[in-house]
Amino acid sequence: MASPPAKENLPVSLSSLDRCHTLVTLSGRLVGPDLEEQLQGVEHGCPRVLFDCREMTGFDDRAKARFVAWHADRRRELQRVAVVISNPIWRMVISAMAIGSGVPMRPFSERDAAEQWLNPE
Repeated sequence: MASPPAKENLPVSLSSLDRCHTLVTLSGRLVGPDLEEQLQGVEHGCPRVLFDCREMTGFDDRAKARFVAWHADRRRELQRVAVVISNPIWRMVISAMAIGSGVPMRPFSERDAAEQWLNPE
């Protein structure tokens, strides 16, 4: 029986850009349990989140459902969520997820544009 992958090999990484921003980097095929574990690491009170999904190759239904539910649960504290993604179809999916979660969320093809939108000042 194969051992589970080490945590550092998960297709998700989390880092704090500053006290108001969190960067979540997603890569490979995203499955619900991996996303769930990493979303728990995003601190409450962090009003702006940047998801970098440019290296993501796919996701399962559990990951999609958890992504929407997590945003809906935090809709009162999230001011803006930017999602950097290269796949045009996934940009449409992100727009639909924004409606479903009730969070100000926008897809972007470039990280610079996403960061500018997150920081309108």
